[in-house]
Amino acid sequence: MTKPVLKIVGGKGQHYELCVLDFNIDIESGVCSVTLENGQADRSKACSYCYAAYLYKKDPNAYRIKTVKESEFKKIADKFNPERKEILLRLGKNYECGSKETRTELYQVLELSAKYSFRPIVTSKLLEFDPKVAELVKAANGIVHISLGRDQDEVGAVNRGSTNRWRLAQALKYLRSGCPTQVRIVADVTMPMNTFHQKVYQLMGSKGILLKLAALISDN
Repeated sequence: MTKPVLKIVGGKGQHYELCVLDFNIDIESGVCSVTLENGQADRSKACSYCYAAYLYKKDPNAYRIKTVKESEFKKIADKFNPERKEILLRLGKNYECGSKETRTELYQVLELSAKYSFRPIVTSKLLEFDPKVAELVKAANGIVHISLGRDQDEVGAVNRGSTNRWRLAQALKYLRSGCPTQVRIVADVTMPMNTFHQKVYQLMGSKGILLKLAALISDN
């Protein structure tokens, strides 16, 4: 079966001045890799708050990895950034970008980002500490952006071993390696900070945290 080709698409930052995200890419298609188990996808394992889950197909064999082509990066850079000023490129808008299934493609994207002056924002729940990723992100003047939430809302990621405590540990490894790193916390807007949030703040510092408030249903 023919593999889909990766496309760089416009971001909200092109239309809304308060948003810094100029462009987005997704390395996967069909269904997010957080839902995979033994190579089969189960859409019901998507994160409960995922705004992109409606895009995921029910077919357990729907998962696809996109082909990365340098021509796509050159085309977008030539059209929107001919002077090669740095512009932001978010990886993982609707699908995971840090799974082991797509590691080769992630390397390619990061290498091309550096070549064509894209600053990559690597948004992930599944990305373990990978020294090569850290070096490529630094070379492209990018950032690793680890998403945190609650294990009970993220069944697929947790089934793959990516608990929130594990993700925090990976973020710290990236940070301590000298790679720019932040965590984003999806939090229940109706509840105070819990002990895990306090630990994240203590370890990452205020500049290392982005807060996304959501109307999650608390079981506390």
